[in-house]
Amino acid sequence: VTGATGATGADGSDGSNGADGATGANGSNGAAGSDGSTGAAGPAGPQGVTGATGATGADGTNGSNGADGATGAAGPAGPQGVTGATGATGANGTNGTAGTAGAKGSTGATGVTGTNGTNGSTGATGVTGATGATGVANVYSGATGLTMTTPKIVVGSVSFAATTPNVTVTLSGNSAFTSASSYFCTVTENSTSATANALSKIAIFRTSGTSFTINMESNKNTTGAMYTCIGN
Repeated sequence: VTGATGATGADGSDGSNGADGATGANGSNGAAGSDGSTGAAGPAGPQGVTGATGATGADGTNGSNGADGATGAAGPAGPQGVTGATGATGANGTNGTAGTAGAKGSTGATGVTGTNGTNGSTGATGVTGATGATGVANVYSGATGLTMTTPKIVVGSVSFAATTPNVTVTLSGNSAFTSASSYFCTVTENSTSATANALSKIAIFRTSGTSFTINMESNKNTTGAMYTCIGN
């Protein structure tokens, strides 16, 4: 056991440098003595000759194992395993006798689906809605393409006598136009005989917004004419 360190002594006086002695042979290692008290530090002498390296000492004994270290932190969770297939549903077990409550039996198989019921009778048809108003088509005047402001169409027919080539048509009420130049008319033959000769000449004279005259050849065998007038 190493003893306690003694008190430091007082510094001694510097001695004179002695002559360097010859290097002696290496002696055997002596036993380690106990530590003495530390003397006062003398003056630094000249560096001596480096002595020969001593023999390597024997290996010391292994020290005892240290205590176990603390447990490390838990590692991250691994990936989730594949879900196993669902097992088949077993048949219902037989009811046991009543006692202390037994475990619940497995679910029974699904029963057969019933047939669809008969369709009910068709309900009565609803009332038909009222007819919407008649649409209006734009009417344009001649090559200028001007839109007529209040367009309307008037149709009708007249009869001819063999001796009367001219027939005047009088328009009234909603059939009347505003002026002689505000409407146009076309006329076609109207005959009850399939063998009658076709008209070769026919003319229309608009005298006013309420009257126009149809003129046809007097030598043709026809019973009348149909007219269509359109305008404001």
